[in-house]
Amino acid sequence: MIVLLLFAVGVLGTRGARSEPRWEAASPGIELCTVEYPGVYGKVAVTALRIDPRCRIRAVDAHRGVKDAGAMASDVCPPGGAAINANFFDESLNPIGLVIADGKTVSKATIPSRSRLKPWGQFLIHKGKARIITNTRDYPKDATQGIQCGPLLVIKAKLNTFPELPTARRAGVGIDKESRVIFAVSAGSFTMAQWAACLQSQFGCVDALNLDGGPSAQLAVTGKNRTLVKDGVPVPIFLTAESLKTR
Repeated sequence: MIVLLLFAVGVLGTRGARSEPRWEAASPGIELCTVEYPGVYGKVAVTALRIDPRCRIRAVDAHRGVKDAGAMASDVCPPGGAAINANFFDESLNPIGLVIADGKTVSKATIPSRSRLKPWGQFLIHKGKARIITNTRDYPKDATQGIQCGPLLVIKAKLNTFPELPTARRAGVGIDKESRVIFAVSAGSFTMAQWAACLQSQFGCVDALNLDGGPSAQLAVTGKNRTLVKDGVPVPIFLTAESLKTR
């Protein structure tokens, strides 16, 4: 197995023609594609994984209360699986917002009072199914995995609207109408509205949540014939997916 880590770098895009996703098997239950999506100044490459709902999705704590400790997606990626960065974090790499890892609450739900990235949301695994819910401090107490970030990009198949925000490289997690989980990272900068539209139109997300972007954005998948390896900055929290073969 070789690790593919696709880390966001690049340009800002505009409206215009888009490329159709061509999914290929990365490992059992996990498909990979890269599309070009237009923005203001040109097309931006976006790499996504489409994950079978039978695959195990976990929140992984790479911080564990140790100051300044973190990891790369390639460090936590399961054999034959995938990993994407998740929560925002502070200067000491303490995660901001809810983290539930294997049934244990690592970090409590919160709503940053000064955040412009609203509304925040939560990605959860509850009773074996992936869910994205609008942010409150409440969530199912029997959820086994969970992360919190913002803003919500797509809510019940409708695009969210956003204030003017700085453009940046993006990462996101979504769920399509077949209950498949989407991990996606852009190779360049998007507005938040462009990012939301990309996840909805390119990958069929009926619900989608923005994840920490900029230099934090990173996506790893293990599979055959994957030779590109690049790392972002260390981050504390990830979402991972295990292929069906390893279950």
